[in-house]
Amino acid sequence: HATDAGVEGVLLMPPCAYRDGITEDGTFRFFEAVIDRVERSALRLYLYHFPGISGVPITAGVVRRLDERYPGTIAGIKDSGGDADYTEMLVRRFSHLSIFTGSEVDVPDLMATGLRGTICGLGNVMPRLMRVMMDQPTAFDRRAFLPLILSGDVILSRGPFIPSAKSVVAASLGDPDWRRVLPPLAEIPILERDRLVADFDRWDASLPAECQSLDHDVSPTSGKVVSLRRA
Repeated sequence: HATDAGVEGVLLMPPCAYRDGITEDGTFRFFEAVIDRVERSALRLYLYHFPGISGVPITAGVVRRLDERYPGTIAGIKDSGGDADYTEMLVRRFSHLSIFTGSEVDVPDLMATGLRGTICGLGNVMPRLMRVMMDQPTAFDRRAFLPLILSGDVILSRGPFIPSAKSVVAASLGDPDWRRVLPPLAEIPILERDRLVADFDRWDASLPAECQSLDHDVSPTSGKVVSLRRA
């Protein structure tokens, strides 16, 4: 359905139901079955390495076999394993694929090795700050923005990340429907939510103008991001 709708790529994680005894061959055959059953030449698949959730790692051996079996279909990898050395190995070993990290703190140094970018949670609530950091010319310059990013993350980390981030988006857009989460997640209690949103708004307002993502009457500085602004 997604491929026929024209999406640029599909991010797919190994199934999470069964963890014990899953071999590299079993992981390969899972992706093989998906690709063969989709049977679309336009499919571009991004392998999602997130063993903390799925319990099943996507090893270099699995990537190599899939890349050799389906050249052009395997578009890249998102590595949310939290191991920068593993991500760097993927970048260097599969330089023809688009490798993304899910860890914002690893972006400054990994960009210098050929990392394509990041698919991360904080990009939903601080896209301009992330964009400014990504656009810096050297790893040294990018690292200078990490304290700002982490100080905003500290505010969001008072509660579960997804309800916290959705609360910020809901407040910024003036749309309470954005606060809805699916079980087993739960919305943040109203008093805690209001304090979190207010503190995050103050934090965002304290950033340099070109780094602010919320509605502080800042003119757009880049066409590469979409501001969290009320219509």
